[in-house]
Amino acid sequence: MKNGKITKKLKKKPLIGLAGNINYVIDIQLLIFIVKSLPQYDFELAGKIELNEKEMEEFNILINLKNVTHIGFIKYDEFPKVVVNWDIGLVAAKLNMNTPSI
Repeated sequence: MKNGKITKKLKKKPLIGLAGNINYVIDIQLLIFIVKSLPQYDFELAGKIELNEKEMEEFNILINLKNVTHIGFIKYDEFPKVVVNWDIGLVAAKLNMNTPSI
């Protein structure tokens, strides 16, 4: 999605996607590790960013990796048009006392 419009990209690599608000619940360090470990995959992150300064520094490292794209917030009715292109959906939530229901 660029400038609010969903773009269809020719897939050169399998696409792994993560959707949802990007906030303190997301394990950004784990995502960096996964992305670096799987250069044969592309990663697409969809969601509004709600991070503090330190978390934002980590997120910037993540989105500057060559196989990562952050497409921003997606409206609920547009979500199926994005997810249909993903080969794998990823959940990268931190598991701790603040996230017991995940």
